[in-house]
Amino acid sequence: MTVESFTKALSDVAAQCMAPEDVSGGLENFCRRVIVPLNGVLLRSRSEELVCALDVLDKAEVKRLMTDCSTGLNKLFACYATEPTARRPHWNSDSVTRFAIDFDFLAEVSNLPLQRMFQDACQHTSNFRAAEEKLLVEGFPLFLLMLANKTHTSQVCNAPEERVPILFQRINAIACTATQAPRFGLAKEQLLPLSREMPGPRRSFSTPGRSDRLEGSRRAEQTGLSWDELLVPETFESF
Repeated sequence: MTVESFTKALSDVAAQCMAPEDVSGGLENFCRRVIVPLNGVLLRSRSEELVCALDVLDKAEVKRLMTDCSTGLNKLFACYATEPTARRPHWNSDSVTRFAIDFDFLAEVSNLPLQRMFQDACQHTSNFRAAEEKLLVEGFPLFLLMLANKTHTSQVCNAPEERVPILFQRINAIACTATQAPRFGLAKEQLLPLSREMPGPRRSFSTPGRSDRLEGSRRAEQTGLSWDELLVPETFESF
């Protein structure tokens, strides 16, 4: 449907819905009385993914993890930001796609859900104002938490917050490769430093060395194993 066709359809709906005394205002009155309030309701509505991410972000261990990884998160955000040297760099929809391609997320989460998560994070951090779709760095953790809940779904996790360090380790594994490490200024350190303890009552998180992560990346390419299959045996150990 073209813009002209859509406008005509709205005009027809307005003619049917508006009272006779309001017909003179036509489409303008209809938009003011119906479309604008409806837009406000839709913008204020929260997706299930966003609600879950907000709950996870409120947990003490996740707040601590985000604080510990803040330097790396800022580097990651800046690497894909539009106008990274601007006063308020931001992500757009293309940034999300490039990030997903580089870190191999599109195999698990298609572009449409990714863009929806991006839009949810944009709207929440802008207080649901109808604005351009720009994700500022303040909303980046929310986007990552929504992404964490969508990936490694075959991994047994007792709580959503347990998926966060799994996601961060996956990012680390790719960020330290020869093609990606120079972009983030990495030598032997992790982009997102992870402690040994994983959020959750029954598992601990063991951080592999750089050689282990490189080997994991090579194994993924050579064997075709999923990230879940690669991470489970070497990354987690029971208490």
